[in-house]
Amino acid sequence: MNRKKITKAALSGLVAVTMVPAMAAPLVANAEGNDATAETQQSTVSMKIQFKCGEEVVAGGDYFVPEGVQNYSVLQQYVPAGYQMTTTGDFNAEQGGKLVVNIEKVSTEVTMNIQFKCGEEVIAGGDYTVPAGVQNYSVLQQHVPAGYKMTASGDFNAEQGGKLVVNIEKVSTEVTMNIQFKCGEEVIAGGDYTVPAGVQNYSVLQQHVPAGYKMTASGDFNAEQGGKLVVNIEKVSTEVTMNIQFKCGEEVIAGGDYTVPAGVQNYSVLQQHVPAGYKMTASGDFNAEQGGKLVVNIEKVSTEVTMNIQFKCGEEVIAGGDYTVPAGVQNYSVLEKYVPEGYKMTTTGDFYGKEGDKLTVNIEKVNTEVTMNIQFKCGEEVIAGGDYTVPAGVQNYSVLEKYVPEGYKMTTTGDFYGKEGDKLTVNIEKVNTEVSMKIQFKCGEEVVAGGDYFVPAGVQNYSVLEKYVPEGYKMTTTGDFYGKEGDKLTVNIEKVNTEVSMKIQFKCGEEVVAGGDYFVPAGVQNYSVLEKYVPEGYKMTTTGDFYGKEGDKLTVNIEKVNTEVSMKIQFKCGEEVVAGGDYFVPAGVQNYSVLEKYVPEGYKMTVSGDFYAKEGDKLTVNIEKVNTEVSMKIQFKCGEEVVAGGDYFVPAGVQNYSVLEKYVPEGYKMTVSGDFYAEAGGKLEINIEKISSNVIMNIQFVDRAGSFIGGGDYFLPEGVQNRSILEQYLPEGYKLAETGDFMVVEGGSEKITVESIYDGTTLNFAFVDANGNEVGGGDVIVDTDKDGIFSWSEIAGIIPEGYKLELGGDAFVADYIGGNNTITVSKIYNSTIVNVQFIDENGTVVGGGDYFVDEDGDGIFNASELELPVGYKLNGGGDYFVTDTDINIPVTKINKGTIINVVFKDPQGNNLGGGDYLVDVDGDGIANYSELDLPVGYKLNVTGDFFVEEGGHYTVVLNRDGAAIIHVVFKSEGGKNLGGGDYFVDEDGDGIFNYSELTLPEGYELSVTGDEFVDTEKTYEIVLNKEIEGTIINVVYVDKDGNNLGGGDFFVDPDDDGIANYSELDLPKGYELSVTGDFFVTPGKSYTITLNKITEEETAAATLVVRYVDQENGNEVVLEKTYNDQVGPVGETATYIEDVVVPEGYELVQDIEGIAADVEYGQTKVMYVFVTKTAQEPTQPGDEEEPNTPAEGTEESEQTDGTDTGVAMSLAGVFGTMSAALVGMVALLRRKQK
Repeated sequence: MNRKKITKAALSGLVAVTMVPAMAAPLVANAEGNDATAETQQSTVSMKIQFKCGEEVVAGGDYFVPEGVQNYSVLQQYVPAGYQMTTTGDFNAEQGGKLVVNIEKVSTEVTMNIQFKCGEEVIAGGDYTVPAGVQNYSVLQQHVPAGYKMTASGDFNAEQGGKLVVNIEKVSTEVTMNIQFKCGEEVIAGGDYTVPAGVQNYSVLQQHVPAGYKMTASGDFNAEQGGKLVVNIEKVSTEVTMNIQFKCGEEVIAGGDYTVPAGVQNYSVLQQHVPAGYKMTASGDFNAEQGGKLVVNIEKVSTEVTMNIQFKCGEEVIAGGDYTVPAGVQNYSVLEKYVPEGYKMTTTGDFYGKEGDKLTVNIEKVNTEVTMNIQFKCGEEVIAGGDYTVPAGVQNYSVLEKYVPEGYKMTTTGDFYGKEGDKLTVNIEKVNTEVSMKIQFKCGEEVVAGGDYFVPAGVQNYSVLEKYVPEGYKMTTTGDFYGKEGDKLTVNIEKVNTEVSMKIQFKCGEEVVAGGDYFVPAGVQNYSVLEKYVPEGYKMTTTGDFYGKEGDKLTVNIEKVNTEVSMKIQFKCGEEVVAGGDYFVPAGVQNYSVLEKYVPEGYKMTVSGDFYAKEGDKLTVNIEKVNTEVSMKIQFKCGEEVVAGGDYFVPAGVQNYSVLEKYVPEGYKMTVSGDFYAEAGGKLEINIEKISSNVIMNIQFVDRAGSFIGGGDYFLPEGVQNRSILEQYLPEGYKLAETGDFMVVEGGSEKITVESIYDGTTLNFAFVDANGNEVGGGDVIVDTDKDGIFSWSEIAGIIPEGYKLELGGDAFVADYIGGNNTITVSKIYNSTIVNVQFIDENGTVVGGGDYFVDEDGDGIFNASELELPVGYKLNGGGDYFVTDTDINIPVTKINKGTIINVVFKDPQGNNLGGGDYLVDVDGDGIANYSELDLPVGYKLNVTGDFFVEEGGHYTVVLNRDGAAIIHVVFKSEGGKNLGGGDYFVDEDGDGIFNYSELTLPEGYELSVTGDEFVDTEKTYEIVLNKEIEGTIINVVYVDKDGNNLGGGDFFVDPDDDGIANYSELDLPKGYELSVTGDFFVTPGKSYTITLNKITEEETAAATLVVRYVDQENGNEVVLEKTYNDQVGPVGETATYIEDVVVPEGYELVQDIEGIAADVEYGQTKVMYVFVTKTAQEPTQPGDEEEPNTPAEGTEESEQTDGTDTGVAMSLAGVFGTMSAALVGMVALLRRKQK
């Protein structure tokens, strides 16, 4: 017989035994049983109930339930183990009625250790709770890291403690960027390329690297639509083995077989192989080939010292300074390299090289010159020639530079021997002025390469572009073009290709769709070259490369192209449109399952079958929320009063309190908001309040100065109310400054004083210059006394350096809260502007204008501070007052020299300024670049001499000298100004800086990385992310009596919206929140939070002891059974229904079929069942006269688990007192349990 738990009323009528509960006489126990039986007959009925999981009947039979309208929860005790009811609401219980109750399996969850891996990189992982058993990978969707998707599919087995690796990949959106691949300064390839959006590793560009090159750039870059990027590459070098000897003089110091890059190489590649303590004296290039031999000259590395050396010719110091020489005793010959040109040392012998010492070296002019007959030839044409004087002996061709005809340059390099009367031919060529043009090389509509290229100026044949044509292509454009600075040019090119004929079959599965002889490019080719031959309506599934060879055969796999159409689809839950829009679906008859990927999260389709997909058609798809419900114990409390409560079914998981709206008692409303976690058996207290009559009242929130901060018309409960009811309406960042009550009346008005929740008020300002350009900004705290007024001097700390605020005095805080506060600032200039005229010796005004002078601001400037007219110098000078009205500066003309016009440009061609310059003061037609005054912050790209002519125009390319200054404004993701200013970047002057060179505001990090081109005229707006997502707050936990329970700093509000949920906090063990939902947070602020102690109920077992006694043998206990498997809260009652266990060799005195008893948890109840031996011995005469005394030891203590003790009477006495009642008990003992 199965054990069941039923109500106490039904039980007493089923118990066919004699009960002796602790602390009670036997007749009292029997009386309770009779009363309960009467109650059962009046209030319970028997119904036939089936418990069905889908179509399967899991359990069923006749069950006792309370009569009348009942909630399904009364059936909870009968629900089969491992199942839960899905039926809710009420049913009518009547005798003999039938009822079907829907149930479902309770899903047991297990914890598994799961890693989400993208390739070999673990993106996320940890312990996750998942349903037990065989599960589809889709149950893990909720745990997949943001920005990734699972590539794993199918099923896995979920078991407690198991481990699982889930493969994922980045969800990538592609953008188009303009990318240049540069080897040094040479653009090898470039154009618009499609790359994945966002922060990417340079490895994603590997497919675009020109053949024969490899990237030297590494790390990450930020890919955004329309962005530009320069990628450094280098030639892929094949290495060879050479036999190399390193010789110092005639001595071989080291040698052997060394691996070096193949081809022409600079000796510097051998630096790694030079023996320690030596250095190479060999320079230039050598040819590296497999098995070659090479001798490399080296010398010992000498320790050098710095000495101050003067080179004197007689008493005249010709040159001097600090020179580096070998330490110790040295021959004067080591100074040969420092001897000024045209001189030779007359000092010989040795000197001692010592750090910091001084040395004088005597020199004299080298005077031996010879006359040679020299011709300057451009090709076969003699441009100039004659007898020229040159230094005798071995000379470099550069000594002839001064004789080269104007407009030409030497192409001969190296040395020649100067000998009297000898002849010499010097090759020269015309100096060709080059210009920079933007050239694109296009193959059809595809830009194969492009960028800025230097070409000769003027009319040129396209053949001059031959060197720039991308490898593997040839020009189809011929004729001439005009080379002009900054112009654009498109050059048509085509692939250089040798074609072969191949037999190709296009197969879809096993079916040959097309085939024949096709012409393809010879050699290794990508399958994409066959795209033009693919049959219409098909696409290739074969990728990669194949080898094009004459007469070969090739099979290409293809598949039908599935044409997609766009349909307007609405996903509706009842009448509510949950989602919708234009969706791409396969054309034609389709099953609704193809729409599964578009179903909104948390919903499932209720429609099934097929639909017809047609371009532009509309479709409505019915969906419903996916919901698992659990039963929770919920109390609705108004203050301390419990208004309603019980077991309620709610959706499982994180839920908004609004799902409880239907359970709120009538006439009340919830005062709690936000979310709670619903789990089976959980408990929840809901704060409610009576719904009162609301009226509209005008509330104005003002600061202590009376300034209006915010307000409006609000619905408020009528009558006397505490100001705390206005908390929900307070302006952001403010709190009530006053407490107490006020009267709420229809149409009334009230001013409420508020104050900032901060120590002052935080305002945000953006600063712009006179032209409206943003120069900085940020947050600043003002009004620390909270009087609603602040002084402009309080924002001095965030004014950009080099600027000043023109505003003064005070301002109202309210005028600048939450607004777009743009303030104009002025540039600080210490100098003064004066107007000057330059007068020559004839009294003629030769120049003048406004000039910045007096940088130190003392009111006096010197004439040397002025920029003089070109070709003039001061005729005197001296100091002047800046307040003088007429300032005339005397100048005199410089008679010597040449005036030229110079334009300075950077390597990118940007104009850096220039003007007229006086050069060539010796009048020989040659100037030196060092004679030019360069723009501040720049240095020469070339040095040495150049030819000049009066009035000539010259372009000089400059490199920046050190870092550039750029202006940066930092902003948050939401557009908030975080500061900024001027920053030094691009220390190497190559025109490119990295974002990592910027100093960021504390607590923030870059949202983009990589390089950017330098533009000193541009304001860079750079968006930053918070380094740590969320807000740090300090929490102090207290109990309801104010006792400190601990606390600390917590990270909350991960989405940075200023709102946190109490569930984000870690609570002390044994405590729970007294409030739930959301609250506003401020970084660094301390919050006191009251907790409730979790009351743990005392639990204990309920013990039932059943003793089988031999009635005819002195009431001897022949069998004892103990039942104690029910554990519960002390004070409540457990119900036992047990089978009768007849001892072997015995039979029941009275016919009973079961034992039923109620036992309090923590107590023990003893019950007796009378039995007799099945075969009895004959009764001896006189036996019936003997008294029925209990067996020895029948007095027993009925005390278990520390409960109260009752002592059983001797059984003979017990049954003697009950003899009158036993006749009535027999009927009860014969009742059958239903």
